[in-house]
Amino acid sequence: MKKIALVLILYLICAPSAFARDIYPGTITVEGDKTILVRCALVKHQYVLQDADGAEGTPVATLRQQVALEQGIVSVTLLADYAEIDGKNRLLVLDIIDLKVGKSCHLMDLLNDMTENAEKEKQTEEEVVR
Repeated sequence: MKKIALVLILYLICAPSAFARDIYPGTITVEGDKTILVRCALVKHQYVLQDADGAEGTPVATLRQQVALEQGIVSVTLLADYAEIDGKNRLLVLDIIDLKVGKSCHLMDLLNDMTENAEKEKQTEEEVVR
């Protein structure tokens, strides 16, 4: 959380002309040669990711490697610039602010997990009562 606040402060001080720059939370999927962020919002906008000019290292390659290693849910928060290229929503990724493995940031996933946990607790209680 402190890192996010620091990035926001630095962004506001150092990049006032970069009005397309924003913070994008979401989950990462890989489809062929494309790395895609599915944004954590009510509408799950999808953005094809590519490294921005001036990015530190290769953040998109790092995300692809993490997805390949984990073979599960990878949630991230990215600092990126939005661009529409060839009619597609793209994010030009500057930095990976946060990365969590095995946890989704999507509301429906959270609700499904809560429902599954409640069902498991109910089954456990029923087994104890028997």
